[in-house]
This record gives sequence, structure tokens and C-alpha cells, in this order.
Amino acid sequence: MLFRRCYLEPLAQASYVIGVGDEAVVVDPRRDIAEYLAICAQHGLRIRWALATHVHADFVAGLAELRAATGAQIGMGAAFDGELPCTRLEDGHELRLGDAKIAVIDTPGHTPESVSFLLSAPGQEAGKLLSGDCLFLGDVGRPDLVAARGLSPRDMAKMLWHSLHDRLAKLPDATEVWPGHGAGSACGTAISCDTSSTIGQQRLANWAMSVGDPEEFATQLIRNQRPAPRYFAEAAAQNRRGPTLLSALPPLAELDAAQAVKAVAGGAFVLDCRPEARHGFAHWPGALGLSLRGTFESWCGALLPPDRELVLHAASAEAAAEARMRLLRIGKDRVVGWTQALPAAPQSLKQIETSELFVDLESVHTWQVVDVRRPGEFTAGRVPGAIHAELGPELGKAEALATLDRKRPIAVICETGYRSSAACGVLRAAGFAQVANVSDGMRGWRSNCLPQERPAVAGSP
Repeated sequence: MLFRRCYLEPLAQASYVIGVGDEAVVVDPRRDIAEYLAICAQHGLRIRWALATHVHADFVAGLAELRAATGAQIGMGAAFDGELPCTRLEDGHELRLGDAKIAVIDTPGHTPESVSFLLSAPGQEAGKLLSGDCLFLGDVGRPDLVAARGLSPRDMAKMLWHSLHDRLAKLPDATEVWPGHGAGSACGTAISCDTSSTIGQQRLANWAMSVGDPEEFATQLIRNQRPAPRYFAEAAAQNRRGPTLLSALPPLAELDAAQAVKAVAGGAFVLDCRPEARHGFAHWPGALGLSLRGTFESWCGALLPPDRELVLHAASAEAAAEARMRLLRIGKDRVVGWTQALPAAPQSLKQIETSELFVDLESVHTWQVVDVRRPGEFTAGRVPGAIHAELGPELGKAEALATLDRKRPIAVICETGYRSSAACGVLRAAGFAQVANVSDGMRGWRSNCLPQERPAVAGSP
């Protein structure tokens, strides 16, 4: 039996290829399906089923792509009420794959139609549970993604508790757990970095499996949630109705400066996916700088304005094609073209290093420092005197920024210079004209052994 985990690091998303004999099943495929086709071609497998554990919100699924490419049947949980044509699989239903079987287990709570798939085969001591977003390693899925459909986070959380305790916790201890996401996913809050675990290990180590009361579980789960990225609703809507096939989208056109100017004048937004230094040297006015080196998909989904056409500013055709594919993964289909050109009057963004920033803070005090990392990163150690305002679409409205002197320049810092470069664009759009990116970030600050400020420890002098 072939069992292959396909992991997409920028979205911390796992999908799975299962092959027995000459047949295969793909579980939770993403929209770009080349990896699954290559694996199956290498092993002489025909894809019979494309299965989804639930309606995904953080990426656009490749169910329809696999059906179009291979004729595979699409399978969803029986409670799926979207428009995507599929086979609705009842709780307890078993799919046969050679001498193996895949049992469907209803596990609602993350979404109403969520299911898990239990793979078992002769000669295997333990089954493999593909738990989707119901059970992560060390955590569980968020319960707040379907409130717009009249299902409260508390009701969903209690539903999730019953799925965990009444269904999954009763599986044998040795059952392997293979979840839909790893550490860093916005679908959970404290997911482990591990690849897989067992039900027995999770019963001991996962906080959600140890809370015996559904009301207390719901309270804890809801309290720990961070706001969902704003692209989640549209990605989920595409998955419910069935996304446009990639083959039906227009080819990516290269635009000269005049064509790009025309597109921007017509309302298009410029996304600069070149490296931060090149963005800093010269870029289109108002462009958002997000290079391809980081968690590009997640930050594009969080920061790009909804319902806008996009022009990509890229260093090459290859980089533009990569950026477009990564945008398509999160449902950003409206890319009108890409350009290498700059306008007649480009903007620049000053880049400073932490050594320069430290000298200034010690002497002339020119810079005001804004740290845009997550709260836990900020409290673990920051530039002395830095103000915290986490990067997000509402960064420009953060209350902490009201204390800043708009006549003095602002140095924006994160861990590596990636988030801070994007944050400079958000702050400029909010009216902060004098901003600079700290190019080496807190990583550079620490490597230079510069002093850090941390919260005072209770009881310390």
C-alpha cells in the first residue's frame, strides 16, 4: 500500500495519496494537482476518488480539478449542502480500495459536514485516521467559520467536543492520526510541529481530549481563537459552489508600463512579489510588497483588498507564474497581468539595519519603532521602547499608533524584515508617510547582541 503525505509549507496544509493495487484515493487535494498526478503516474495508479474532509476555508480544493483530469469521483460528508456535484458519504460508509477500506466517520464541529476517514488494510496492526480539521496534533479545529450560516461558535464547539470524545477518542490507542494541518495554520491556535501521532498519545497530550465538559471545552476553544483571515469566507464559498477550473482561466499576460498604468487607473491593485530590497529601491505607488520567500499565500489572503483585480510586479515570468499559482490556491483568481516595468515616478521605501537603528536610538532618537509581530513574539523580547501593533488589514487603525508623532519617522520591525516590509505599505495607505523597513528584523537585533526589553517578572526588584 502507498501512503503519501503531501505538505504545503506556506499554508501548513496536508493532503494524502493512498494507493492499493492500481487504484488511488486523494484526500483534501489543493487546487494545483500536479504533485498528485505525478505520484500516481510514478506508481501506475488510477485515481478513483477525490475526497474532502470538509469545506475548506484556507485554500481552494482540487476536487474538481482531479475529476476533470482523471474522471475521479468526488466524495464529501453527507451533511454537505453546497452546489459542487459530489457523492455524499454517510457515516459508516466504507470505500473499497483493493483489499483496503476507508471508513467514513462523521466528526462535525469545525464545520457541519466535517468527516474523518479511517484507513485500514490487512496486515496492518493499526488504522490510519485522516482527521482533517477535527483533530490536530495538540489542538483542534476552530469552530467559528460558519457563523454567517446561523451556526454559533459555541454550538459548533460543543458539536466538536462530541466528535472528539464520542467518536475519535473511542478508537484504539494505536490508531495513527494524520491531520489536515500542521503548525502555523490559521485553522488552529496551538498545533504541534509533528507530522503524525496516535489516538493514545493525543488522549494524553492534547488539551482538547482532556476537557470532560463540553461547555468548558467550548469556552476554552472560543477564548483562544484569533480572528479568521478575511479571505476565508470567499475561499469557502468557492469550495461550496465549485471553483473555476484552472484551464478555463485566461493565460497570464505580460503588461508594459502603459498597460499597467491603465489597469491601475481602472482599479487594479499592484502586488509586488519581488524581494524586499528591490521593492524598497523602487516600486509602484501604493503597491503591497510581499516577496515569494515567505508565507506568501497566507499574507496575501490577509492583506490584499477583497474584490480587486491584481497586477503582479515580478522580477521574471517564472516568478510571476509562481505568484499567480500561489494566489490561485487561496481563490485570488482576478490577476489581470504581470509587469517588470516601473512607472515614470516610482515610490521607494527606506531600508535600515538594526545596527543603524540601535545607534540612532542610543543618540539622536530619530526613529519611533513599531513592532508588527504576534503578541507572544513581542513579549518574548523586543527593541526597548517599541510600540506593538500586529500586522493585519486593520494595522493602520491600531490604537497603539495613536501615540506616535506623525512628524517623526517610523521604523517598522518584525522577525526577518518580511512582515515589516508589507506593514510599511499598510501604514502608508493609512496616512503614515515617513516609514522605513528594518531589513534584518529582530533576528538581526539578536545576532548583534543588542539589548532587549521584556515584561517584568512578578516579584522581581
